[in-house]
Amino acid sequence: MIWLMGSRLGRYALLVGIGAVMVFVAVLYLDNRAKRLAAVARLQDALRAAEARRKADEEVRGMSRPDRDDALARWMRD
Repeated sequence: MIWLMGSRLGRYALLVGIGAVMVFVAVLYLDNRAKRLAAVARLQDALRAAEARRKADEEVRGMSRPDRDDALARWMRD
């Protein structure tokens, strides 16, 4: 590696190598960042679905038996 620094061509080759490594690390970082953002989006979607499910469960629990039967019959028709 030290022989690279002794010549102009060696120094340029070393700089190109360092640049290539930096580009590789940047691409790797951005790819991992995209994966993390996708995981966060999936988690947010799951939380929204759980909240909607909780609200629907509370609404059904608050209904009287005839109201619940009517709602179920409407849902089955649609």
